[in-house]
Amino acid sequence: MPLKKVRDKLDQYDNIIQNMLTLRLSVIPTVADIKKENNMEIVHQDRESKMYSKMDKFASEHGISSELLKKLYKEIISEAVSIEYDFMKNGFNTPSINEDDMLELNSCMDRISDIFSMEFSENLNKLDKLAKKYNTTLYDLASIYHNNKLK
Repeated sequence: MPLKKVRDKLDQYDNIIQNMLTLRLSVIPTVADIKKENNMEIVHQDRESKMYSKMDKFASEHGISSELLKKLYKEIISEAVSIEYDFMKNGFNTPSINEDDMLELNSCMDRISDIFSMEFSENLNKLDKLAKKYNTTLYDLASIYHNNKLK
C-alpha cells in the first residue's frame, strides 16, 4: 500500500478534526452571551470535571489515551475561556445578514448538525459494537479497513 494513500486519508481526517474544532468554538460566543446575561462565572470547574470523567470513559471504551484527550481538551477549554473573556470585554462584531444568506446559513448549519448527530454517531456506535464483538479496538478495526481499502 502506498504511503501517499495513507497520508491522503490522514489529511482528510485532519481536515475533519479542524472543521469540527471550528464548529465547537463557534458555539462559545453564545455560551458567553448566556453567561453574561445570567451573571455567571466563565470558568466552571464542575463542568470541566464532568467532561474529563466522560473523556476517561470514552478513552477506555475506544482504546485511546485518556491523557491525549485531556491534553487536547485543556487547550480547547483554554481557547474557549479566552474567547469568552474577549466577548465579555469587547462583545462581538456580528454583521447583518440578508435574508437569502440567512436561509443558506441555516440550511448549512442544520445539515452539519444532522450529519454529526445522527450518521456519524450511529456509525461510530456500530464500530464500537464490532470492536467489542472481536475483543479489539477501533484502531485495529480501522487498520483492517485501511489495509483493505487503500490497496
